[in-house]
Amino acid sequence: MTAPAPTAPDPAASGAVLLHRQGKLAEAIEAYRRELARQEKAGAAAGVRSLLAANLAAACFDAGRVAQARKEAEEACALARSGERPEAEGMAWRVLGRIASRSGDPRGALDAFARAAACLESAGETRGQVSTHLGFADAYETLGEAPLARSHLEAALRLAEAERDEERACALRKRLASLLASGRGASGRGAVASDAVASGAAARTASDAGRTQPVSVEATPLELPEVSSLLEINKALNREQESARLFPAILDAAVSLTGAERGSLWIREASGLRVAAAHGPGDRKDEAPPAGEARVEGSASVAEECLRTARPVVSVDALDDERFSASQSVQRMQLRSLLAVPLRLGGSVRGALCVDTRLSRQAFGPRAVQLLSALAEQAAIAWTNAEMAERDRRQLREIAALNARLAGQVADAKAALQRVQARLSTVGRPEAWKERYGRIVGSSEAIRKLLSSIDRLLETDAPVLLSGESGTGKELVARALHEGGARRAGPFVAQNCAAISDTLLESELFGHTRGAFTGAVRDRKGLFEAADGGTLFLDEIGEMGGASQAALLRAVETGEIRPVGGTATRKVNVRIVSATHRDLEALIAEGRFRADLFYRLNTVTVRLPPLRERPEDLPELVAHLLERHASTLGREVPTVAPEVVDALCARAWPGNVRELENWVRRLLLLAPEGRLTLQALHSLEEESRGTSDADPGGGLLDQAVDDLEKKLIQKALSACHGNRTHAAARLGVSRNALLRKIAKFSLS
Repeated sequence: MTAPAPTAPDPAASGAVLLHRQGKLAEAIEAYRRELARQEKAGAAAGVRSLLAANLAAACFDAGRVAQARKEAEEACALARSGERPEAEGMAWRVLGRIASRSGDPRGALDAFARAAACLESAGETRGQVSTHLGFADAYETLGEAPLARSHLEAALRLAEAERDEERACALRKRLASLLASGRGASGRGAVASDAVASGAAARTASDAGRTQPVSVEATPLELPEVSSLLEINKALNREQESARLFPAILDAAVSLTGAERGSLWIREASGLRVAAAHGPGDRKDEAPPAGEARVEGSASVAEECLRTARPVVSVDALDDERFSASQSVQRMQLRSLLAVPLRLGGSVRGALCVDTRLSRQAFGPRAVQLLSALAEQAAIAWTNAEMAERDRRQLREIAALNARLAGQVADAKAALQRVQARLSTVGRPEAWKERYGRIVGSSEAIRKLLSSIDRLLETDAPVLLSGESGTGKELVARALHEGGARRAGPFVAQNCAAISDTLLESELFGHTRGAFTGAVRDRKGLFEAADGGTLFLDEIGEMGGASQAALLRAVETGEIRPVGGTATRKVNVRIVSATHRDLEALIAEGRFRADLFYRLNTVTVRLPPLRERPEDLPELVAHLLERHASTLGREVPTVAPEVVDALCARAWPGNVRELENWVRRLLLLAPEGRLTLQALHSLEEESRGTSDADPGGGLLDQAVDDLEKKLIQKALSACHGNRTHAAARLGVSRNALLRKIAKFSLS
């Protein structure tokens, strides 16, 4: 299709237009852009700028920059409408029509050309109307509507003759004659009017038949040197396993075989034709030059014709060939000989291999057509092989990446399986549990059930609710769940919800921003962030207030927290283990605990048995506690009389292990001779009653122990006349342990 000559909307833009007409498209595009920017800065009217924008769109299309041309044409349409310049709008619509034609959308092209024709007719722009009619003709020919194509060619001819544009009129007559000679343009309406055109064109064409008719491509045997060259080329092409290197190699071979001046390889894609490689005068044979306007200008129409007909296209003199003489780019480049052959892959035409020269007419005869066709066949095979190799490499990369991911997953699964198998192999073996959960002391059936429950929960991130009386060791179990599970490398963070007010608990859990409340002088991370990647243990969850419960529910549901006073949320990855000595379901019934939070935390419940349900564990617990606290005091572990153990087992221990531990600490202080006797136990009971009498209000067990220790140390120091070494020996502790206690109780 004929590309209309650009027009200069302003004398300052004439340089860009001149470059455009000379075929220096890259320079023309830059010049148009500079002038547009200058005029926009100067506040030029939209109508003036619209003409420049339309010319820029045409230059982009001529350069093969289809996407850019579409964008510029649409912007030119908008400018022209706002500036009331129908001629500029018509130019822009014409570019959009050419884009649609090249993209294989003749219906879309017809719509765009109709808009262009309406704009140009209202502006009285005749030359632009000629180009628009040619666009109509091309679109109708593509659709097989030859009579309509002829009608638009006739309209274009009338306008060209009225404008006394004899060069263009001559080209139109030749094209009409070709259409009529093919028999595709005949119809009842307008046939008589066309006879004169046809006869005149036929007379003029007959004298030029030798140079404008397609060259015969009758096959003749190739010479041995030509066959040898093709074989060598075939070997070289089949060595290339990447399309990016193969296409330039194909083009170099095409230029070398035919003696052409330029060459281009075009590929048909969903968006239209694309230049895969280009070769121009002066390009080195050992490198693939990038596709540029000067290398491919004039080849697009030849490639389109080749792809449309799926046959070789030859022109012995393109300037006089009715198929291409109306092409502005052919005229600008002064192309003489053209040759294009199709590239067939899998039974369909996927591309076109084009060569041309400006140096001579009839440069490409039957032998050149035969050579280039043979090359195209080998190139298509090499292209297929390269695509297969590229697909194989891509699939191998994908398989390697998938294998790597699978290997990692298999390794993780294998490690998890080994851990589970190791645990399963030790189920019911107290010695294995002792090694794994050494701080949870006992071998009773109740403890066995507890440790078995812990085993089952190690490989899951599900929230766990620990239920049990105070002093049963809920934090020990929470630590065992953390240290034996997949999060063992992460932090373990504990918080007693009863030890802090509800207003401060929310800040403690989720952090706060600077200025969130009085005293918040800086941003502070909360316990959720501190436990990220690990375990957060929330003890006495039943003591949590309503506001903190709501915030905790959101964090558990979404895995997101929002600091107090903040607006942005943060993602955290935390396993929550909660604990309570209360009946949470009763609290729910009373409206003091959220049911939805309970169901979130109660995925798995583990009940910790009180000490009275496992009295058989008391001897082992006493021995364990004596060993631990004797080490702290720096003394030998005393022996325990059997009757002492019996007496301890007979007690109810409402405070559970915590209460037992305080009694053991006190017994140690009453057994300086290294043996715990029933008399020492009775003395401890008397001391406890004495402490209770002296302090009717009662007190915590730790405070009672401290009071007893202080009283015993004072008695020993008095009996030894202040000699600390003798007093330590009397008490059965080391001198350093005694000095620490003296400092703790501020004794002189």
